[in-house]
Amino acid sequence: MSPAGKGFPPGEGVIDFAGGITIHTSAGIGALVCAKILGPRRKYSERDGQYRPGNLITALLGTTFLWLGWFGFNAGSAGQASALTAVAVANTQLAACISGLSWMLLHYIYHRKASLVAMMNGTVAGLAGITPASGFVNPEWALLIGLILGVVSFFSVILKQRFELDDALDVTLVHGLTGVIGSLSNGFFSTKDINPMGQDSIISGRPIQLAYQLLGVTVALGWSLIWTLVILIVLNKTIGIRVSDEDETIGLGYAEHGEFVDTEYYKRKMEAIRVYNQKNETLIQDVY
Repeated sequence: MSPAGKGFPPGEGVIDFAGGITIHTSAGIGALVCAKILGPRRKYSERDGQYRPGNLITALLGTTFLWLGWFGFNAGSAGQASALTAVAVANTQLAACISGLSWMLLHYIYHRKASLVAMMNGTVAGLAGITPASGFVNPEWALLIGLILGVVSFFSVILKQRFELDDALDVTLVHGLTGVIGSLSNGFFSTKDINPMGQDSIISGRPIQLAYQLLGVTVALGWSLIWTLVILIVLNKTIGIRVSDEDETIGLGYAEHGEFVDTEYYKRKMEAIRVYNQKNETLIQDVY
């Protein structure tokens, strides 16, 4: 991860194939800081952190596009059409599939429902987590990494509700935690047999690589945490970072833009607005 691509120290150092540390780990800690400073949404505790998805069709469409695009920047990080490109594609697909499947199966065990939302979350967790290792590990290790990513992220999302961490898209866990796991997995499973530009790891008799990976993750977490705090403090002192209770009740689509996404949601919210206008003393309760 040096400008010359030779590592630091030269020939050593952290490896990150397509941005698991620089993107997902950084985004995860940033999301955690934002969620803690902003605080939970109204009635979060009453709902036990459960909110109705806005639109499953667009969510599925977005996940599909995201999955397709992931091949671009994972495989594209090889910089050429080669055997390494094919390995990166295979590893990306394998980890995403096993992680998505594990989420759906675990959700079925706990709730007796095979959830589309759970499958999408698990797939994204697998995609995010395999990103730093996609061009450094064998496909069989990608399967194991994907399974670990799915199981750990699923249970971490359950645990987050105990701490009232209102991260609506679970970026802290589905991107941040999985980015950390995937980055550290390079310390266990990476091999120069797959990518001569990478590093050998514990499975190749070189445990020092795990220490380098841990160092890289720690630096990224600290850097992103500090700067996210700085940005939030500046924004809060200038334009503010949280809307009013009234706007949150009515909905930001209407409060900020004067429109809604879907008709049924629009009807319920317009009823909420009507009730609010009639009882202007206190905020109305959600009617959806």
